[in-house]
This record gives sequence, C-alpha cells and structure tokens, in this order.
Amino acid sequence: MAIKPLNGRKAVVPISLFAGTALVLAACGGGDSNGDGNGDAGGSGELIVAGFGGAYGDAQMEAYYDVYDEETDVILSVLNTEASLGAVSVQVENNNVQWDIVELNGADMVAGCLAGVLEPIDYDVVDESVLEENAGEECGVAASFYTVGIGYNNEDWPDEPPTWEEFYDPDSFDGKRAIESYIQDGTLEYVLIGDGVDKNDLYPLDLDRAVDKLNSVADDLIVVDSLDQASQLLTSGDATLIQSASARMLALQEEGLDVGYNPVGQTGGSYWVVPKDAPNKEAAMEFLAWAGECVECSTEIGELTAYSGPNAEGNTLIEGDVAEMLPSNPDVAELSFPVDLEWWGENTEEAQDAFNRFMTSQ
Repeated sequence: MAIKPLNGRKAVVPISLFAGTALVLAACGGGDSNGDGNGDAGGSGELIVAGFGGAYGDAQMEAYYDVYDEETDVILSVLNTEASLGAVSVQVENNNVQWDIVELNGADMVAGCLAGVLEPIDYDVVDESVLEENAGEECGVAASFYTVGIGYNNEDWPDEPPTWEEFYDPDSFDGKRAIESYIQDGTLEYVLIGDGVDKNDLYPLDLDRAVDKLNSVADDLIVVDSLDQASQLLTSGDATLIQSASARMLALQEEGLDVGYNPVGQTGGSYWVVPKDAPNKEAAMEFLAWAGECVECSTEIGELTAYSGPNAEGNTLIEGDVAEMLPSNPDVAELSFPVDLEWWGENTEEAQDAFNRFMTSQ
C-alpha cells in the first residue's frame, strides 16, 4: 500500500514518534464534576497535563486543549519540563504528585499500572462505548494511535512496496537500511518478521533470534535516534529503506518528494494517564471523558498528524490521503498488527538489554 501524492488538505505536522524525553506541560485550570472550577476535595483547582510537546504538542493544543479552553472556563498555560513514567513514580513515592494527567507510551502506561503508580480510569465517568478499539485501557485513555512501517523512494519500488523480509534481506535491494533505536516503535518486531516470523505469532518476542538476525545484517544497517534522522537519510540517499511513520512520509511528499510508505508495522498509541493520588483526580477524569466524547477533536488530530484520535466516530470523518493511512482504516489494520502492551509492560527492560547487546557488539 503506497501513499499517493497529496492534494488540497491540511499540512501534516512532521513529528517523531515520541522518541525524545523533552516534554511540555499544559497547565489547565480545571473544574470538578460540578463545573465550579475547584477540582476535587483537597485539590489545587488547577489541572496539570504533562504531554509530549513539540509539533505534536502544538497539534494537541489545537485539537484538544484550545477547544477545551473555549468550551469551559479553563485557563490554559504551557510550561517547559520533562516527564516520564520514572518522574511520575518519584512523585508518587514521595507523596508529592504535581501532575494530574501525563501522556505516556502504551508500554509505560501498562508498566505504571502494574506498579500501582497510576489511577485506574473511572469508566463510570469516561464513556468507553464512544472510544476507538483499544483506546480505553485499565489505566489510560488513548490520546492518539499511530502506525510505523517502511518508507522508500517510489522510483526504487515502482510496482509493489517493500516488505520487512526485503528490508532485512540485503540481497533483495542495494543500500543501507535505517532502523530506530527507540525499540518500542517496533524495531525488534520488524526484524523478527524479516526473519520469517508471522506478524500474528510475534509475542512473546524471541529476543535472541532478533539479536542474531540484527547481527547478521549489521553492515547494512544504520541505527537512528529519531524518525527525523531516518527521513534525512532517505532524502539524502544514504539509506534506501527506512523505518518510518505515516506522518513523516506524508510530510516528505508535501515537500514534493516521490516517496512511498507501507504500513506493515505495529499500531501503537500514547495514553493519557492519571498519577496515583493526583491532586485533581476527578477533574482529570472529567477531561478524559470530554476528550473521548469529542468527535471533532479526533477528526482534527487526525488531519493534523495522520494519527487516529480516541473517538471512533471522529476518525471516520477524516477524508483524503490521511484517512488511507490511519490505523483505524480497515486496510491499514489488515497490513499492520497491534502492539502487545501487556508483554511490553512486563518485558521492556529485558528487550532493551537484548537490543543493547546488538549495539555494543558492533
């Protein structure tokens, strides 16, 4: 499935898939379920949301936070900070929780839930029936869904787009392959598919097999720290195939480059979570309920980023080339596979150690 040239739609925000640690806080003056602006009992009256920032954060401001500000009496401000599951854990363990909502990748959301540092989502408040499939988890509500796949030059693959088997077979096509060091975007899953594992039989991941395959083709690989670096390698000709995402490849096409994208990677997501003992837990749940029910918000975030939002109906209203690449698109769902969040939540450290063995052996 190759992307067609783009015509007449909103520009896609060129963003990396959450590989960085620099995040932005959106501090929202929130209200409790009665809408009086005071939060729950004992709360500060201010709803603090720690997100990913950057271009993605800008898109969220437009799609979610600005709209929430307009529809409620919320006061919104943006603060520079860093946030992570580790930071959340420190706040909880020291009884000094500063954030009401934090956006984490799916694996960290599950790990935090298992560790008891996140509040279970109150589905008496959040309407799970309006959410996209897998958007409502025990301790998280999806902020966005994305797919990762293969980026390539159309002139190199004029007929059929490349597969992971060809990606990891240097004899199939000359040139370097760029893979991502942020393994939670599916790097280990893709090498296993390239080594003949069916996408439906990936989990539990055979980490030793993945490392052996990586070692066997190491001379043909370039490991990058971001999808932006991968895009640069493709456009410069230093790599002929890259691990990439729909938003990145669509952005390159808007620049006039003749590139394609095959969405044969994982469908993953980032999730809004509520730290345990958040000062405004009830107000946080109300925001998550609003975001899940906001049809227009999911449409907007999809048009801006080529990622699906949490509201199922809103995703169906996205049109054009972006709609063809959304993980909520049945054609994309058939080619891609869902990430096993439970496996990653329990095995992230082991998987990272395995990839580190490959990196240090080079």
